Amino acid sequence: MGFMDIGRLTAVGLAICLAMGCSSGGGGNHFRAQSDKPSGDESGDNSGGVVVPASNATAGTASGQTYVTPTGATYTLVNVTGTSMSAGNDGTLTYGSNGSNGYARYGAWYSKAHTTTEYFYTGDNPTQANQVPSSGTATYAGRAVRANTTDGVSASSGSTPVSFNVDFAAKTINGVTEERAGFSSVSMKGNINGGGFSGSATSGTAKGTFAGHFYGADAAELAGMATFAADAKQNMAFGAVKQ
Repeated sequence: MGFMDIGRLTAVGLAICLAMGCSSGGGGNHFRAQSDKPSGDESGDNSGGVVVPASNATAGTASGQTYVTPTGATYTLVNVTGTSMSAGNDGTLTYGSNGSNGYARYGAWYSKAHTTTEYFYTGDNPTQANQVPSSGTATYAGRAVRANTTDGVSASSGSTPVSFNVDFAAKTINGVTEERAGFSSVSMKGNINGGGFSGSATSGTAKGTFAGHFYGADAAELAGMATFAADAKQNMAFGAVKQ
């Protein structure tokens, strides 16, 4: 499915399943830590690495299976297959979960005025530092979500496949999205610290960062965001499941 031209959506409660899709980039702010970590989250291991929260958002707040927009609207993020879109009075939310029984949630929200796009990831059962495997490798497969609305008139959103290779012994994580029309490929290289991970992201000539967290026993799932300070159109949120 190609990217979706939404225009000025005013319908409340619209839900459209986007199992496949692609998009031009979105706006949004840079990655920043939130103070609303789910209770019991231990992302760091005191090794001096970057401590990444189990829930985060470029604006608004994310926790468990809930995202609260910058305008104060609350979205409950139920399990979906692929990605789902909902239009409300304050704007439009596109999000995904890691399958019908997944812990993690990730997505993008854009304002009703089509001038702001924000990203988030969150989830239940964040993997504790002592639950992350200390040896072996794993591959993860999932989807990345991107939205674009900056002109005050139109908007587009969609998703594309994303994959990660994780070396638990070396504490490294590398990922890449599939390039599609309107959704440029993003490459990610980083390190694991406790239950979280972070590193650098590139998309063409754009340089950014990515960060996220594992969820479930033995790091069964992951979710996170990539942000680009100089080109916010490349920002995205992602989630994936261990294969």
